[in-house]
Amino acid sequence: MTTSHEIFQKHWDSVQSGDMDAIVRDYAENAVLIRPNQTLAGHEGCRKFFHDLFEELEGFSAQQHSVTVGETTVLLEWRASHPDGRKAIGVDTFIIENGKIQIQTLAFEIQ
Repeated sequence: MTTSHEIFQKHWDSVQSGDMDAIVRDYAENAVLIRPNQTLAGHEGCRKFFHDLFEELEGFSAQQHSVTVGETTVLLEWRASHPDGRKAIGVDTFIIENGKIQIQTLAFEIQ
C-alpha cells in the first residue's frame, strides 16, 4: 500500500515538472482545493487551481522546507526563489485517502 508520504512526494514531483495531467491524476474526482478567498472542486477545479498557481509563481524555483506526515495528512512548508530576487513562502495541507488527495489547502506570500 502506498503511504501518504509517497503519494505526496509523487505529487510534488509532478508539480515541479509542470505535468498537468499527472497533477490531476493525484486528486480524487471530488477533491476540494482551498486557497484564501477561493475554493475549487473536482478535476476541472484542480486544473484551474494549478493553472492560476503556475501563472502566479512563474519563474520561481521551489524547495521543500519541512514535511510533516501523519497517517492521512501531510503538512508542507515550502520556499521559492525567483531570479529577480523575489522570494515566496507557503504552507500546504493535504488530506490523502484511498491513494488520492481528497483535500488540499494552500496559502503563500511573495516577498
